[in-house]
Amino acid sequence: MTKEELWDLYTAKNPTFEGEGTVTMTTAGLRKLFDQTYDQAHAQGIKNGRAAQQLETKTPNIFSQLFK
Repeated sequence: MTKEELWDLYTAKNPTFEGEGTVTMTTAGLRKLFDQTYDQAHAQGIKNGRAAQQLETKTPNIFSQLFK
């Protein structure tokens, strides 16, 4: 997920973030923002890890072939 996609997600759920002016947050709102950010980052990390693992299994490791 890109930075813009994440911002679009936040503004879709919190339309006041898009406008000009002051935005205040409650403790619960700040926690929700933190949780959403963590969840999105965690999900992207899982996707990246799975993609790296698939790439690793498709690409032969030259060192393992040399030192059998």
